[in-house]
Amino acid sequence: MSNVKINKNLKSTLVYTLLGFLPLTFAIFFTPIYLKYLSPEEYGKLNVFYVYTGVLASVYSLGISQAFGFLYWDFYKDKNQLKKLMSTTISMLMISQTILFFVGFVFKNFFINIIVKSSDDFTFYPFGLLVLIYPIFAVFYELFLYFFRNEGKLKIYSLLNVSSLVFLTIGSVIGVIILNLKAEGAIVSRTIAYGLIITSFLIYFIIKYGLRIDKEKAILLIKFGLPLVISSIIGGVVYNLDRIMIERFSDLSQLGIYGLAVVIVSVIEIWFNALNNAFSPMVFKLMKDDIKLNAKKIRVIMHVIIIAVLIGVVLLIFISKPILTLISNDNYNKAITFIPLVAISFVGRVFSALKSYIFYKESKTKILPLIQIVNLLLIIIFSYILNIFIGIIGVVYSILIVRNIEIFIVKYIADKYLYFN
Repeated sequence: MSNVKINKNLKSTLVYTLLGFLPLTFAIFFTPIYLKYLSPEEYGKLNVFYVYTGVLASVYSLGISQAFGFLYWDFYKDKNQLKKLMSTTISMLMISQTILFFVGFVFKNFFINIIVKSSDDFTFYPFGLLVLIYPIFAVFYELFLYFFRNEGKLKIYSLLNVSSLVFLTIGSVIGVIILNLKAEGAIVSRTIAYGLIITSFLIYFIIKYGLRIDKEKAILLIKFGLPLVISSIIGGVVYNLDRIMIERFSDLSQLGIYGLAVVIVSVIEIWFNALNNAFSPMVFKLMKDDIKLNAKKIRVIMHVIIIAVLIGVVLLIFISKPILTLISNDNYNKAITFIPLVAISFVGRVFSALKSYIFYKESKTKILPLIQIVNLLLIIIFSYILNIFIGIIGVVYSILIVRNIEIFIVKYIADKYLYFN
């Protein structure tokens, strides 16, 4: 019986990991197409879109979707309580996102002139408007994945992943290749395609769980999620700060070249996220049950993730030049300068992310925003200083430096709450 359970868990873990690579499939297939149809400047516009939709997704979630992912394990045995938690989560997200969208729309000119140096090229219509819309779908996508993964509903989890990829592919083909609308076509088509899939799943959840706010669950979501939202927003800015700073120091063309390096290195990020998505429910459950008793199992999982990421980084750096030659043209040759630095920088993020599990275990998520604020300030300081001496590559070096500093900060603070090596 136990062997059957182990085989089932291994099968599920393998499938979740493979599904995590679906975005990579999209990136591999479409990056050469984007580079063929888009100039570095147009590709830079696409990167600005990615940057600010990523940041806004953190704002729109208000930490609620992340809080659901952890609170799920407190209610998963009681289906009635879980239903209340899900219904409350969806209702709170819909209300908060509606308010935030209208705030962004009313103050659109103020925001777009403040956040984007190239506001003459990256205009509010259609780019800024879609930046406000796209993250709404991204937040619900994350929530639905949390739910299906934790419930062990592998088929519907797969359906959400695969259908999203199919619709994004169709949309991109229409917008970029058939209509030849360049960056605008890529952004409009992605938003429409993504919206159709996520809206369909949202209707399914509303029909099944309803729309109501349970006061007790709402308080829990806010209490647990509020520190997360501050951390998530700052973390979203920190995560995209290299591209934000390069757009500030240079132009959309340079951002497009650097953005290609980021896309290539995103193979490692997707690899890590796939492993993390597959193993994190198991880790959190083991930590919740008895962290000391399950210490060996937790460490084995952590070591598997770390070693897998390190192998991925080494392989990517080794084959980065042939990949760049294969998928791009001479306009993007400078991207090879950035790839090794960006890849190595990601290793620090992996160590920090895994060590941060302690903060969730000990309900000390209020520490996370403080760490992110330190990261934000350090990256800005190092970027300005290094940019003066060595140009925009100084921004990349600043990320590398700060990611390594972050490892020691997270370890030092986490060990104060619970020493777990």
